[in-house]
Amino acid sequence: MTDTTPQFTVGSLYMVQWRGAPHKAKIVEKRKIPESDKYQFYVHYTNYDRRLDEWVDADMIDPNEIVDAPATVAVPEDQGAKPTLNEDRKVTRNMKRKFDEMNFHKPSEIDPKLEDLEKEREEITKIRNINILQLGKYRMNTWYFSPYPDDYKELPLLYVCEFCLKYMRLPESMAKHKSACKKRRPPGALVYEKGDIRIYEVDGKEDKLYCQNLCLLSKLFLDHKTVYYDIEPFRFYVLTQRERIKSKDYDHVLGYFSKEKLSYENYNLACYELSKIDNKIGSPELPLSDLGLVGYRSYWQAVLLDILQQNQGTQVSIKDLSLLTSIRQEDIVSTLSSMDMIRYWKGEHVIWYAILLSLVLYVVTICSRRLRS
Repeated sequence: MTDTTPQFTVGSLYMVQWRGAPHKAKIVEKRKIPESDKYQFYVHYTNYDRRLDEWVDADMIDPNEIVDAPATVAVPEDQGAKPTLNEDRKVTRNMKRKFDEMNFHKPSEIDPKLEDLEKEREEITKIRNINILQLGKYRMNTWYFSPYPDDYKELPLLYVCEFCLKYMRLPESMAKHKSACKKRRPPGALVYEKGDIRIYEVDGKEDKLYCQNLCLLSKLFLDHKTVYYDIEPFRFYVLTQRERIKSKDYDHVLGYFSKEKLSYENYNLACYELSKIDNKIGSPELPLSDLGLVGYRSYWQAVLLDILQQNQGTQVSIKDLSLLTSIRQEDIVSTLSSMDMIRYWKGEHVIWYAILLSLVLYVVTICSRRLRS
């Protein structure tokens, strides 16, 4: 059959129909539609997160290339071997942390090895390899690439047991596994319970396979997650909801967070309450994703506003706030700055109380109105 698809260039920018309107997008890759003479194109919409990348038909793309904007150089098809991390680099966990924080440095200060690592990461993960996830009775669209084995590449649907997290390609395999699997809860110790909500502490060294599967699963929804197999230094806290069926408890996984057993940077990832118990001041590992930043910033704002409201009329320093909340001083400064509640005056950060009070009054007024309605 003759190829009638317009010749779009991988790596170049075009206007693509998206959500009812044309939007600038870069063509990341192309593929031939089976038993057809047409192609589909994997596009990334500029100024949007990669979770919105998708395959589109050629008729959704304006054939006129946008030439006045920068575009990455396409890799020739005969040089498109599967990318792998270069063995002579020996990327350590410390280097990975530096790599994660490279967005906070000037370009001239970035280690060339870390730049190369970022380029390889983008190349390896540029196309979402699994589109839909079936976890228990729920079916959901995935967001990002996850390094499942090659046999699971380009699956339209991945089946995962919600109790042991084993993954399968076929519904028949899932049905057979479901009848044989005896797991009804995560491994590890139950460390929290309130009503039907439970949290289990799982040791990455003791339950390695479960934790590896948990990381692979979460990578479908986290772009910059890099821990898949080296999980022994971590503890995982798995959040579940209990369901009682025929006098038996079934714990359905809702989410999780992980925490290094020993962190020299005091990364606590997602549990400040554990930091308070340990009498440590911590921070999430950087850089935060866009949604991660929204979540953390909302939490930090609520906690800091509550502390400041309780201490009106008293002198409260950034260090005091850090000790009271277990939030790192840098995160407190950035959060208060985002609310325009802090000024740098005479060599130190000063909280802007007039703005604070107006914001607190505003929040109280809004909450009161909602309660009355």
